[in-house]
Order: sequence, then C-alpha cells, then structure tokens
Amino acid sequence: MKKTRPQAKVRTPEQNAALAYLRRPYSRILIPQDDGRFSAEVLEFPGCFSDGDSAETAYANLEGAAAGWVQACLSSGTPIPPPLTNYEVSGKFALRLPRGLYLRATKAAAKEGVSLNLYVATAVAEKLGADGASQRLEDQLREVRRLVVRLLVPQQVAENSTSTDFPGIPRNLPIQESAQNTTTMLH
Repeated sequence: MKKTRPQAKVRTPEQNAALAYLRRPYSRILIPQDDGRFSAEVLEFPGCFSDGDSAETAYANLEGAAAGWVQACLSSGTPIPPPLTNYEVSGKFALRLPRGLYLRATKAAAKEGVSLNLYVATAVAEKLGADGASQRLEDQLREVRRLVVRLLVPQQVAENSTSTDFPGIPRNLPIQESAQNTTTMLH
C-alpha cells in the first residue's frame, strides 16, 4: 500500500500575515493559577489572553488567540502595537519634577540610603504593583459579594421584595448570574 503524506493546511493571506506578526518578539507570559491551571497573555495585545490545564496548553491556546487578535486588527484596520523588547527599549526617560517635589524625593532617598534613581524606580514599581493588586482585590471582592448575595438571597424572593427585607444589602444591588448571562436588581 502506498503511503500518502498528510496534506499541508492551506492558509489564507490574513492567516499568513498574522503568523508573520507573531514571529516578532512579542512578550508572552505564563501565569500559574492557584488551581493548578495556567493563564497566558501577550502584553502588547490588550485583551489577548488564554488559559489551559498546563503551561503548554495555555501557550498553545494563546498562540491561537493571538493569531485571531492580529487578524481582527488587520481586518478592521486597527494598528498593531510593536513588540516591547529589551533591546528596543532603553529603560531611560527624562523626568522633570517641580523643585519642591524634587527636594522631598531627594531627602526621602537619602533617608532610605539609596540613590534618587533607585528611589523613583522603586516608587514606580510599587505603584504599578499596587494598581494591579488593587484591581485583583476589587475583582475578588466583587465575586465574593455576588456569591454572598446569591447564597443569602434566593432569586425568586429578591425579585418580589424591598431592600428592607435584606438588611445590610444595598438597594439595587446588581446580582450577576454568569451561567444565565442575566443581571437582576434587588428592590
């Protein structure tokens, strides 16, 4: 019996263009989750992320998501950001501060025994980390609130009652029901 080679997948011009973009050094990150799964994202592509049961699966899913993201940008004429790479970014920028702020920052750096450069770099890193942490905390609190309301307030009761029936729960509290994709308001 004669062996046949598998047929090569025929790609559209849009798919080829997307693959050409993805060969560039875009920043792909893998993040282990508490449940043992992995999430992955391309830093330069806002909203382009994926996940998987393993790092390999998350990365493979991300490549598919990134290809779709680039194709959507190309189809709509949306500019695709360039890669952020260490050799393209110097890590330096000029910063002008008002004299009073400069003086306070210089004194604070001296008090901590570090250079002004290190002091400012640390402050920026802390701010970025704090913003990310506060966003994650807000997301977690929103989820806890949704679950508490869902557990404490049966939906059929919530639809036919007033806020005085549920002390401590604000009037018109949105209840997100992700499985049904509906939003109900407490009255």
